[in-house]
Amino acid sequence: MLKRIPLFYKYLLSYSILLIIPLIVTSLFSYKHYTSILKEEIMLGHEQMLEQMRDTFDTKMREMNTISYEISSNPELTPYYLEQNMYHAYAAKRLLNFTVANNFFQNVFLYIKEGDYIYSAESTYSIPLFTDNIYQYKNWSPSQFRNDLNLLETPILRPSEEVDSSLLKSNRAITYIVPLPPSGVEPYGAAVFIIDEDTVKGLQRGGIEERVGNTLILNEKGEVITSLYDTDYLQDQSFLQSIKALPPGSKSIKIKNEQYILSTAKSNYTGWTYLTMMPQEHLLKKVSQVQYRAMIVLIANLFLGSIVIYFLMRINYSPLQQIFSYTTLQLGKSVQNSSDVLNMLSNMNKKSIAIENKWKDNQYAIRKYLLIELLHGQITDMKEFYDRGEEVGLNFREKRIFVLRCEIKDEDIDNKAIISERINNEIYTRYEGYEVKWANQNVITYICTLGKEDQQLKEFILFLHKILKEHSQGSITIGVGCIYEDINKIGKSYMEASTALDYKLIKGQNQVIFFDEINSENQLDYWYPKQEIETLQLLVNERDTAKIIEMIKNIHRDVEKNKPPLHMVRCICYDIINCIIKNSYNNENSYLADLTYPDIEKLSKFETLQDFEQLANEICMRLQGVVQDRNIESDLRERAITFIRENYRDNQFSVQKMADSLSVAQTYLKRYFKQQTGQTITDYLSFYRIEHAKQLLKNSNISLKELVKEIGYHDVSSFIRKFKNEMKITPGEYRKIHTDRKKVN
Repeated sequence: MLKRIPLFYKYLLSYSILLIIPLIVTSLFSYKHYTSILKEEIMLGHEQMLEQMRDTFDTKMREMNTISYEISSNPELTPYYLEQNMYHAYAAKRLLNFTVANNFFQNVFLYIKEGDYIYSAESTYSIPLFTDNIYQYKNWSPSQFRNDLNLLETPILRPSEEVDSSLLKSNRAITYIVPLPPSGVEPYGAAVFIIDEDTVKGLQRGGIEERVGNTLILNEKGEVITSLYDTDYLQDQSFLQSIKALPPGSKSIKIKNEQYILSTAKSNYTGWTYLTMMPQEHLLKKVSQVQYRAMIVLIANLFLGSIVIYFLMRINYSPLQQIFSYTTLQLGKSVQNSSDVLNMLSNMNKKSIAIENKWKDNQYAIRKYLLIELLHGQITDMKEFYDRGEEVGLNFREKRIFVLRCEIKDEDIDNKAIISERINNEIYTRYEGYEVKWANQNVITYICTLGKEDQQLKEFILFLHKILKEHSQGSITIGVGCIYEDINKIGKSYMEASTALDYKLIKGQNQVIFFDEINSENQLDYWYPKQEIETLQLLVNERDTAKIIEMIKNIHRDVEKNKPPLHMVRCICYDIINCIIKNSYNNENSYLADLTYPDIEKLSKFETLQDFEQLANEICMRLQGVVQDRNIESDLRERAITFIRENYRDNQFSVQKMADSLSVAQTYLKRYFKQQTGQTITDYLSFYRIEHAKQLLKNSNISLKELVKEIGYHDVSSFIRKFKNEMKITPGEYRKIHTDRKKVN
C-alpha cells in the first residue's frame, strides 16, 4: 500500500513528523512542568491549611493542660479546701471561670476522687444530677463515669459522642479528662473539659471550601475523634488504620471508585493525625483548566504548522522530483530507496526471532526454579507464585496434588530421555503434570494434580510402571506421596515420595511403593504428635517464643520415647518447620519467619533419630537467640530505672557514671531511655527527687536543709526553685496544706 502512495506525500508526512515531534516534546515538557508546579502549589496550600488547623488544635490542647496545672496549683481548689464546707465549694465557682478567656471548650468541671460532687463556674452538682440532667452521655453510664474518674491516672480524650444537653448546640461533645495534678504520681482528682463538637467543626471548616470533601482528626490509636461530615468509610477500621499510617503530605487514593487527594499532618504534641479528603477533580480544577487550554494551543499549532509545511513542500519538492525522474529514466526503474527499507525489516525480523528464542529458554529456567522452590517449601506467597507461574505456562488448575518419583538404575541412564518422554505422554493423557529437573540423574520427579478423587489412580500408576519396564534394561522403582488439597503441603508429599523410594530396602526394587501403604503396614505401632503440632501452631500465633521452644523439646522427648518409624520422624520434622514458617508469615511474626530452616531435600535424607535430635536442638538454639535479643532491651530499661531509684540521693549523680555502671555507651543510653520512658534521664531523676521530697514534706518535720541532702540537691534555693516550677507552690506552702489537712482529720 505504501508503494502506491506518491513520494510527495511520503515526504510531506516526514516533514510533518519533524514538526510534530519537537512541538509535542516541547509542549509536553512545558505542559507537565507548569501543571506540576500549579498542582504542587495547590497541594502545598492545602497542606498549609491543614498544618494551621493542627497548630490551632495543639494550642487549644496546651491551653487545657495549662488550665489543669492552674487548677491543681490553686490551694483553694484542693480536696482539703473544697471538702471543708459548702461555702468553699461556692467560692470556688469564680476560680473555675476559665471559659471567659477560652471559647474552645464549653465548660470545665473539677472532680475530687471518691467525692460526690462536680464543681464548675456555674454551680456544684451531685454526680447523679450531672449525669442524668446536665450532660446525659449515651455511651457513658453514670457508674462508668464515676469509675473512670476515680481510676484516672493519665489524660484521656473521649472521641465525639452523643450527649443530651441543653448547653450544647449539636448534642455531640468531645470530653477531655486530665488527672490532677497532671504530673503527679497519685492524682487526687480530675479536670473535665466539655468541648462542643460544633466548635471543633467550625475550626475544621477552614480547610474545606465547599461540601465536597471531609476533614478528620484521628487519635494515636487511629480512632476518629471527630469528622466534619459523617460518611460510610469512617466505619471501615482497615481504612482508618491505613490512612493513619500514611506519612505527612498529600497522596492520591480511591474511595468508592472516586479519586481523592488525601493530605495528612501529624502532631508531635498529641500524636493525633489530621486529614483532609478532597475529590481530586474538584481540588485540581484549575489544573484541568490549564490542561484543556494547553491542549487547544497544541492542536492549533499542529494545524497551522501542517499548512505551512504543505506549501513549503510544494515549493521545495519540485527540484527533488526532477532528480528522481531523471534517475528513473537512466536506470530504467523507480528509485525510492526501498532496498534500505527491506534490509531494515529483515534485520528486525532476525532480532525478533532471537528475542523469542531467548524468552523460551528463560521460560524453562524460571519454571524449573519455581517448581524446585515449591518442593523445598520455600514458597510463602502463593499469589506471587501463581502470577509468576502463569507467565511461563505453569498453572495448577486442580486443587488435589501429589508427587511421584521414579528411580532409574545406572544401566538405564542412556534411556532416561525415552523413559521421561513415556511418563509425560501417559501422565498428560489423564492428569496435569510437571516434570522437575534435578541434578540427580537417577531420579525423575513429577508434580501431578487431579480435580477429584480418582479410584483408578493406583491402577494407573501400576500400569505406568509396567510400560516403563518395557523400555528399561534394569529395575525401575516408583515412590508415590500422599494426595493433599493444600498446595503448601506439596513439600510433604515430595518427602513422602522420597521416603517411599528409600523403603525399597524393605519391600524390594522394581515396583511401585505408595507412602500411604507404608503407613497402613505400621498402623499398629503408629504414633504421631498431632495434638502437639496443633498446640505449636497456637503458640506461634500468640508469639510465645519460650513456649514454642518448650513444645519442640516435648515433641523431641516423645519421639525418643515412642520411637516411631523413620518416615514418621521425617513427617514430624516437616510439620514442625512448616507450622513455624507458614504461621509466621500469616501473622507477620517476622522474627520467626527470618530464621533459616533446612529444606525438604535435607529432611528426606534423615536416616536416624539422632538426625531429628540435631534438628530439634538447632531450631531451639535459634529461637533462644531470638528470645535473648528481645529480652536484652527490656532488661536494660529496668536496670536503668533501678539505678536512678537507688542513686538519686547522690548529689554527684551523672549520666556517664550511670552508663559506666550499666556497661553501655552514654549516647546510646540517653537515646534508649528517652525512647522507652518518654523522658530524658535528667527529667526522670528530677521527677523522682520531687516525688520523694513531697513524701518527706507530708510525713516528716525535717528541715529543708536536711531534706535537700536526702534527695541529692546541692542547695536549698535551687530545690525551692525547682519545686515551685513543678508544683506551682513553695515547699513550705505544700507542707502547710498537708499539715492543716491532718489537723482537720
